[in-house]
Amino acid sequence: MHRFNFPFRLRTFALAACLVPLLGSVRVCAQTTNSATSGNSPAVTQKKVADPKEITPVVAEQSPAASPFQFNMGIPAWSCGLDGTVGVKGVSGGVNVPFSSIWTRLNYIIPMTMDLRYQKWGFHLDGQLADLSETFNTRGALYLGGTVRMQQAFANFNVNYQVVDTDRWQLNTSLGGRYNYMSLSGNLNSRFPLVLPNLNMSGNVSWIDPVLGVDTTVQIFKPLSMHMLADVGGFGVGSHITYQFYGAPKVQLARNFYTEVGYRYLYTNYSENGNVYNIATKGPQITFGANF
Repeated sequence: MHRFNFPFRLRTFALAACLVPLLGSVRVCAQTTNSATSGNSPAVTQKKVADPKEITPVVAEQSPAASPFQFNMGIPAWSCGLDGTVGVKGVSGGVNVPFSSIWTRLNYIIPMTMDLRYQKWGFHLDGQLADLSETFNTRGALYLGGTVRMQQAFANFNVNYQVVDTDRWQLNTSLGGRYNYMSLSGNLNSRFPLVLPNLNMSGNVSWIDPVLGVDTTVQIFKPLSMHMLADVGGFGVGSHITYQFYGAPKVQLARNFYTEVGYRYLYTNYSENGNVYNIATKGPQITFGANF
């Protein structure tokens, strides 16, 4: 066998030729490994999965529930005139005071109105106390003149139920009563007090009438509505007959404040044991109130 001895250079070249492909493959593997572990590689995207314990639920805001209670309170300024007959203990006389001149005879007046409602059931209370007085001359032969003072009061109270309740119309029916009070006092000044004494008289009477009524509000457009009421009662229990009606445009001035400008008429015919109250009380009424 013959052994061929290659020159040294040729053997070196052959060894290099074998190592170059091997080193190239090693370099390619290293680059691939670096690319896979590098955070800057655009080919690999990692998504962080949120921990369910760290998720905060989003709860929609809810408006507070409306209260089932409603409360209204107002001050009605009733410029009322009086027309009819009043008397106590058998002494009676005519009364004719137009509403335009009631303020010149008025000493004081205390009015009020109030409504409390729970869902469809409600309680209503309104009334006023008026104190009137007048001085007169008789021009008679025996008496020079005198003064007359009258206190008149009434209070309406009822329990009502809302039979209709829509966005544009509310209708309530009511069962209640009307408290009435009248006090008369007066005196006549004698021309001859030494011979004929002065005359003084006074008396009062009160009674309660059962009353049935309706009350309605019709929405025209915000903030304007029409408020109307009517009732009838007495039926011989107290008065022979008593009734009233009222109508007024209502303006909601703000969320909790309103005003009404209307007309009110109240008639009562009562007579018993020499006491007489046959009076129509009527005139314009302005109410300022608050509702909650």
